[in-house]
Amino acid sequence: KVGDVLLHADYETARDEIRSIASKQGYLDAEMVQHQVLIDMVAYQAIIDLHLETGQRYYIGDVTFDQDLLGEDLLRRYVSFEPGDVYDPERLLALQAKLLGTEYYGKVEIIPRKDEAEDNVIPIEVKAEPNKANKYRFGLGFGTDTGPRAILEWRRRYLTRWGHKFKLE
Repeated sequence: KVGDVLLHADYETARDEIRSIASKQGYLDAEMVQHQVLIDMVAYQAIIDLHLETGQRYYIGDVTFDQDLLGEDLLRRYVSFEPGDVYDPERLLALQAKLLGTEYYGKVEIIPRKDEAEDNVIPIEVKAEPNKANKYRFGLGFGTDTGPRAILEWRRRYLTRWGHKFKLE
């Protein structure tokens, strides 16, 4: 801001934030073509010169799922964006987090197919590998009020393509 002391770290943070904002707004090819700080020691001024070329704006295309565990209808419920929305990498990360949080999958990879984009619309591929079907938990404990205790739990993470689960404790 005008009147602030020039701190190079703050300048770099602001420059990187500009790039990040461009990416979140769908400008994946944005490039900082000029970025410099000129110091005028006579006037005690810093002149900051930034030029960002955004390039074309990109949009999210169709989402396809490469997995054989759950039905397509169930998976579509986890997608919180529509084809034609502005491309935002954070939305794709949110989808990945949602799918991993279900415990159905041990690995989820979101692949934007930018090389297959038509009219700046990027198709999205979701590759998911199933988690181990069974999860076991054993525990022993002792409480001064309750005495010894034990826990045994068996969870079947998935039973059907509709997402049914089973838990026995």
